[in-house]
Amino acid sequence: MAAFEDTFTEASDVNIESHTPTVGTAWTLEVGTAGAIQVDGSNTDAVNQADASGGVATSDNLSNADHEVTFDMIQNANGLYANWFCCVRLVDQDNFAGGVEQDTINSSRLVKMVATTKTTLVDMTHAANDTYNIKVTGTTVQVFLNSVQQGSDQTVSDHSTETSQGFNMSGSLRTNGHFDNYLADEITGGAATPKFLTLLGAG
Repeated sequence: MAAFEDTFTEASDVNIESHTPTVGTAWTLEVGTAGAIQVDGSNTDAVNQADASGGVATSDNLSNADHEVTFDMIQNANGLYANWFCCVRLVDQDNFAGGVEQDTINSSRLVKMVATTKTTLVDMTHAANDTYNIKVTGTTVQVFLNSVQQGSDQTVSDHSTETSQGFNMSGSLRTNGHFDNYLADEITGGAATPKFLTLLGAG
């Protein structure tokens, strides 16, 4: 069991800050107005941007800069979900050490953001409902797609002490949610070796 797990199961749309995770304490809306990020309970049981200005929502702070997130990216529409990120070392809307977004249809990428500047680290081929794992230890960021590492280990020294992770969403509003089956856990021992989490059933 991971330290924090969420299948985003709701009977109707619920603001993420009012939603209770499957395992863990709560989601915290760090940036944005109430309801900026929602659980799309009326449609896909997945996380959705619900305010045009976007927002940042973090899961329980693990108090460890070495951590990982695992999630499903359930949509595969042509570029409609750009600037919707699931992140490690998430500082604010303009800063994070590693985040995955869908770029175009069948394409996703691992990026970092420093003072609003987004840099692509790894390009990937994406299909709906693929499972991603991002892990960060020291200055090393890795991304795995369906349990296979994509690209090489990336060296990212920015935001090296940040212990938060979660969602950073500042793209266009969509009808359907995009991120599902989220897990977050700390990495102990300092080694960036694959430690895949067992995903719960679909939300």
